Amino acid sequence: SSGINAEYGDASLNYWSADFSAASNIIFSNGLLDPWHAGGVLEDVNPTVKAIIIADGAHHLDLRGANKDDPDSVKFARTQEVVLIRHWLNQKEKKNSAKNGSEDLIHF
Repeated sequence: SSGINAEYGDASLNYWSADFSAASNIIFSNGLLDPWHAGGVLEDVNPTVKAIIIADGAHHLDLRGANKDDPDSVKFARTQEVVLIRHWLNQKEKKNSAKNGSEDLIHF
């Protein structure tokens, strides 16, 4: 015996669990043209763990540089991502300024 007693699901819970209840400030973008989207996070988990569905997107298309041929759904997803990230950074900056009286630094 190896002394290892692994239960079914342990690897999932430890390495790729779908429990994001303690998570914050994450964007899960899923292009519906990507066959892997079925295993992705397709609904918002909470107000700061967001799912962005890209109807005409494929794997990582929203993370690539802009192209004149990008579908509107990809352009819209990129805009949503920027808005969310800016919002989260602004919240953190305000929290840090209130705590430290310093608006020059963002502390993580």
